[in-house]
Amino acid sequence: MLLLIASILLLVLGFYDDEQKFNLNFKDTYFVISSLDFYWLFSILTLLLGLIYIIFEKFNVVLFSILSKIHIYGTLILLLLFFYYSYKNSIIENHKNFEELLNQTDYNSYMIITLIVIVFLQLLLLMNIFASTIKHIRVFVAKNKINE
Repeated sequence: MLLLIASILLLVLGFYDDEQKFNLNFKDTYFVISSLDFYWLFSILTLLLGLIYIIFEKFNVVLFSILSKIHIYGTLILLLLFFYYSYKNSIIENHKNFEELLNQTDYNSYMIITLIVIVFLQLLLLMNIFASTIKHIRVFVAKNKINE
């Protein structure tokens, strides 16, 4: 449910902040992405994650709660960090003072690292789904053997 609320919030924030651009520098590659597109992308992804949890709940497949909590809270906290770093990066880019540019924190690196950790958290979800499904199948087979 928390992911669905976050999805709606990201969608609304995307409309609020449509003029801003996300600038990501990775080595010699420079990405410029509209903030509206980025907010929509994260909104759709969090919506899909929320729907995955709802589907598993509907089919009575119990996911490991500690892994689910790490995944949900970790994803939401890292999304907040990503948007915070993006905001700080946009403030620095708007100032053209040479002293500020020399003393700036490299928020692009923080943004890239945050995105990489978010991807690894999604792999944690896949491992949770895989392990929980195997456990669910084992319990189902064991119940059928007892009933025979």
